[in-house]
Amino acid sequence: MSSKKQSPGTEKADLIEKLFSEKKFEEALDFAQHQEMLTDEDEHWAVVEIITLLALNRPEHARAVYRRNMGLARSGSILGAIWEINLAYLQRNFKDFFEKSQPGKLDLFSVLLIGMREAVANHHINIIERSCTSILLEKVQELTGYTAQEATTICQQKGWQVDKSKEGTIVIIPEAIHLLAKTNAAQSEINDAEFLQVLTNIIATAS
Repeated sequence: MSSKKQSPGTEKADLIEKLFSEKKFEEALDFAQHQEMLTDEDEHWAVVEIITLLALNRPEHARAVYRRNMGLARSGSILGAIWEINLAYLQRNFKDFFEKSQPGKLDLFSVLLIGMREAVANHHINIIERSCTSILLEKVQELTGYTAQEATTICQQKGWQVDKSKEGTIVIIPEAIHLLAKTNAAQSEINDAEFLQVLTNIIATAS
């Protein structure tokens, strides 16, 4: 019996998760940079890069990434939440976060994995927007790892349309005024306000 083929986005997220779980932060950062995942202006990838650099004990580099991407930080966003908590303080306690995490408790690592999966999908959505005028819904699913319903929802949030004359075809509308809403929010299990509270609680525990 043949197993279902993983999407490229899912494969990348799985590999980065594996590297993080093995605390191979340098390898995770190198992989993401090699894939050019950290070169686009994308808030989620900025989060991945910042926390990876903190794990590598490079707070100054993390600050530089934030400054380079600070225009991406919306009010109450994940990137803004990380900065509000203070990168230097977060960096000093980062190693404790992994050791103090409890089974069944949503910790910083769990939150990061959610963000990375969103980032992989966002990265491919951005590529689609730049390079396509239309695309099959099935291809969107393959690139992002989304279900058909999730892919349709994300495309609609972008202001794109499903061409009814070509079932399953997404028509890209370059001048769409709709911004990409919170990616994969339905299955993230945590919103930005909760993310800030989680990090605050972790810092209190590690202190």
